[in-house]
Amino acid sequence: MSAIKCALLKILLTTELHIASFPYRSPPKDDAGNKKKQLDALLKTEIIKPSHISYSVPITLAFKKEDNTYIRLCVDYRKLNDITKLDTELNP
Repeated sequence: MSAIKCALLKILLTTELHIASFPYRSPPKDDAGNKKKQLDALLKTEIIKPSHISYSVPITLAFKKEDNTYIRLCVDYRKLNDITKLDTELNP
C-alpha cells in the first residue's frame, strides 16, 4: 500500500448531530485481532491517521468466498454521507 498525499479534504455537514452506529455482527474470522492488524498497517503507511471525534461508523473485513482469506477493511459511511453537504467544487 502507498499513501496519496496531495490535499486536505474538509467534509461539511448539514447538521451538528453526531453519528454513532453500532458495530455489525461479524463472522468468526472477522475478529478484533484481524481488524487491529489491518488498522495498524494503514496507520503505519500513513493512509489513515488517529482521530478524536464523536462519530463512529461500523467496520468489517471482506473475505474471498473460495478460501476465506482476508481481502480488505470495509467502512460503512452511509449515515455520514446522509448528512454531508454536496460539494460542487472539483477536488484536486
